[in-house]
Amino acid sequence: MKRVLAIAIIAVLGLSACSGGGSSSISSSSNGSIITGKAIPTEISAIPSNNSATGAPKTLGLTSRLRNLAMAVSLADNSDYVKTSTRKYVQEHALEQFSIIETIMKAVAQTHYADANNINAGPYKAMIAWEDNKGGVDVKTLEPWVVDSTMITVSGQEVNRVQVWIEEAGDSGLRIVKVNFDIYTSATQNDDGTYADYGEWDLVAKFNSTGSEFFVASSRIVNGQTVLNINSHQIHMDQGQQLSEDLKAVMYRSGTTGYGEVEYPNWSCDMNGCTIGSLNAMYAYNADYVAVDDGSGSGAVYKDRNAKTDMTQRYALFYASAGTDANGKAIAAGDNLTKHKSFGFPVRYVDSNGVPQHAYYGAWQGRHSLWANGSSSVPTGTTVTREDHAPNQTAETYTVSAPISGTLTKRTLMEADLSEIQNIPFETFVNKFMNMTWDGSSWKMCDGFMDWSTNPPNCRDMNGNPLTTNAFTNFNSLIVQDNDRKNVNINRWDQTANGGMGGSMDYIYLNSTNFTGITGYSLAGFYTASRNMSTGRLAPTTPAVLYTPNIGEMINVNIGGSIYIQYTGDFSGGNTGWVSKKLESFDQQTWTPTFDDSGDTVFTPDMGREYYIHSNGANFVVNRIGQGGDATDYEVLIELQSAANPSTAATFLPAGTSYLANPWNKVVHYTLD
Repeated sequence: MKRVLAIAIIAVLGLSACSGGGSSSISSSSNGSIITGKAIPTEISAIPSNNSATGAPKTLGLTSRLRNLAMAVSLADNSDYVKTSTRKYVQEHALEQFSIIETIMKAVAQTHYADANNINAGPYKAMIAWEDNKGGVDVKTLEPWVVDSTMITVSGQEVNRVQVWIEEAGDSGLRIVKVNFDIYTSATQNDDGTYADYGEWDLVAKFNSTGSEFFVASSRIVNGQTVLNINSHQIHMDQGQQLSEDLKAVMYRSGTTGYGEVEYPNWSCDMNGCTIGSLNAMYAYNADYVAVDDGSGSGAVYKDRNAKTDMTQRYALFYASAGTDANGKAIAAGDNLTKHKSFGFPVRYVDSNGVPQHAYYGAWQGRHSLWANGSSSVPTGTTVTREDHAPNQTAETYTVSAPISGTLTKRTLMEADLSEIQNIPFETFVNKFMNMTWDGSSWKMCDGFMDWSTNPPNCRDMNGNPLTTNAFTNFNSLIVQDNDRKNVNINRWDQTANGGMGGSMDYIYLNSTNFTGITGYSLAGFYTASRNMSTGRLAPTTPAVLYTPNIGEMINVNIGGSIYIQYTGDFSGGNTGWVSKKLESFDQQTWTPTFDDSGDTVFTPDMGREYYIHSNGANFVVNRIGQGGDATDYEVLIELQSAANPSTAATFLPAGTSYLANPWNKVVHYTLD
């Protein structure tokens, strides 16, 4: 039986856009109705989650409804809640190359090009958070876009033309990217949040003045299917040579059937530079199954379309009823919470090279940061100018302070119970070093360090106090499976190594669970090992040689990384109430572990160690304080956290104090200003 632990990651994004053209009037048609733009899809998936032909379609626009959610109150049609639309899609990692068009669509949506205030109002400026994925990590970069959104007529058809000018850094310095986006038909969305189609539109982006570097995409509806085409060509410089990066893709998509192909770049880099090849991913699906070949040469993988796992990646909060905020500002029923609770604003500055740059100041969970395009920091002492101001206002300026790492958070601990975390796997980090000495019958463990200033050496804790050595029995903790996120390094000093000059020898622990196919294995114990330079892990030598220690010989064990443990409540038959989970696989993209429950092993929590467990938005602190062999051995607390912000910071000082001390450096004092 396999169980999957799904971890939802929630991203909160602050946006800012100001109308331009010197006018605040609302565009209207000749009959007086308000003009709004045509909608584009903001979630792109090659494989629909809805396997019906069309579902129950609706046209996505500024008046789209959240019909699938029930409310006890009636909200106005122009409320944020009613205008916000749920979006549901399928994430298939083998076809993630299609995500580039989704990234573009999300960025265009941030410009609010379809708002009535921006239609036919002339060019205006918008700050865009451009999302990209680098090495499995989502990275956001701030970009100022100049946008012009108009409604025009082309061959008798009403077209929403969106033109964008983007100043960004290229290989040879700053460049202006020009984009033309013609939207002919709005995307159509089903009531369950899926897209019935992606609408009809043409997108052309020029990365240089000649148009030799470009990104082109189009969408058409043909016989009930969305036909999406992508073609991109860019030049990159690497150690003086030009590298061509090409992307070509086609998608035929409906609810019941579809197919497509992606030709995407495959980078390969070493100390001599980079080369770019290409791979082809192909897929096809019907109402029940999908076949995907990612182009790696491993062949097609077949999946059941009806076996899906729903995950919430983003959510929003709305006010159910009207009221006022702390500053007396009116809150309308259905307002998005971020209208009244968001904190942050964009700024601009000039770097040491005289190049204009943009950054964003914001706060999240007590972390106040000046986010400079996701990578570099803004130097201390730099003057920055606030950008979210009206055209006739004088912008505020600020001076950047020296950075301070960490958060100012008040922790309130309340009593809880182990039953509240029972059968929930959670990740905990391991950092354990042990000296072990062979006494002729067993390995004696020093859970500290060996003091070699005495003869014989003594085991001591980190404060220099003597420690009693105990027989080591938890050999399962030394076993590393193929998919584990922990690492174990075992070594000892061998005077006979290196031709008698002495040296460190590496070992790996083998028993009946991890010896399969290893030549030289005879019984459980430590075997000679060498390090795999590609993975960094130890592997048995060929053949493996069992280490037979002499009395008094020592071995060092260092366990690091992370493991997954789970409280089961079973203390019978030698069980400890806890198990260590066998990690079958780990998805870096979604940060999702998959477990093989048949590989559970007994886990014994360390005495006196606080284990932090995060479950359903709550933080638990579990501390083993006894050795009775039941649930009464544990102290369980639930942690309530409140993070400091400018209006609450003063309440964080303990009564009768004027500063906070740094526990690691007592001479450092913090005051709240």
